[in-house]
Amino acid sequence: MIFVMSVIFTHQAFALEIYGEASHEGSVAEDMVSVNTDAEDTAEDTAEDTAEDTAEDTAEGTSLLEGLPEEVQVDEEDGSSLENNAVPEVVSRFISNDEYAFRDDYQSGTINDLVAGSVRTLHVNGVVRDEDGVSDIAQVSVKVYRSGVGEDCQLGDQDCYIVDECDLSVENVLPLQSRYNCPVDLPYFSTGTQPGSEHSRENWVALITVTDTQGEQALDSFLEKDIGSLLSVDVPQSINFGELSLGASSEAENNFEQTITQMGNVSADVEISIAEGLVCEIGSIPPENIKWSLEDVGFESQEAYEINEDPQRVPLGVENEEGLREKKIFWTIEIPPSGVRGKCTGSIVISTLPG
Repeated sequence: MIFVMSVIFTHQAFALEIYGEASHEGSVAEDMVSVNTDAEDTAEDTAEDTAEDTAEDTAEGTSLLEGLPEEVQVDEEDGSSLENNAVPEVVSRFISNDEYAFRDDYQSGTINDLVAGSVRTLHVNGVVRDEDGVSDIAQVSVKVYRSGVGEDCQLGDQDCYIVDECDLSVENVLPLQSRYNCPVDLPYFSTGTQPGSEHSRENWVALITVTDTQGEQALDSFLEKDIGSLLSVDVPQSINFGELSLGASSEAENNFEQTITQMGNVSADVEISIAEGLVCEIGSIPPENIKWSLEDVGFESQEAYEINEDPQRVPLGVENEEGLREKKIFWTIEIPPSGVRGKCTGSIVISTLPG
């Protein structure tokens, strides 16, 4: 008589995060700038002018800009330049974990807090200025990129991130200035540049562009931080061979496919081991009856390998490039011809290693 049984395996997965040490240091201090221009007396002013006349003129609405050189006169209504359009400038720049924080949260030189399988939002923020008035500031944008791809990079999967329109605010700043805040999303697979990595001679740069209503632009590069390494993969929490009869073994058609998914920015392999065989309701299945392969094969294939208590490296090479972030392990089993019955369970240990 052929007995049908259910075999279920469980295993544990471990994820390790490795951060690179800083290779660049430095912070940028905010520089708030204001310009005061003294009015010159005009030829029409006479010796008869008195402080009382000045007070009376002011009360009647006389412009406080009269007498200023034309190139720095600003329209009283909206602050725009009367003539000779001035080029805007970036006064200060920071990279922070909070919006409008005006501080450097990565003074160590390394962005070492990427989130496994998710996104870390950083805020490029600071102050911009325009001599023609804040209403002349039309737009602030930022491009954060790995230095190896250059500032002309296009929005990319791992190495170039762009915010076309940053938020602007005139609260708590000097005249002619505006605060800006640019939220930049760094995914977990952003290329690392920490010491020892493939791109250790490079770093990450932020290019800020401020544009006025006349199309005049000012560009300012800063940041020059490293992105640290993040070693992490996702491993499914169970291996289920389904129902097999006594003496049967897995074939290519019914083996178990286990998908290992990249959750960091470091090429990853895994290491597997099993401490003891599977315990069944009656009897047990020895470790040598379980095999793994990187090919979609059955238990009897020469490309299927036994698992034992000694950790074995599985050269998966789960990369952080698009299209290479998933790899598969194929598991097979052979059921003894007798002596076992019912559901069988056990644990396979899977840990993560740099690829």
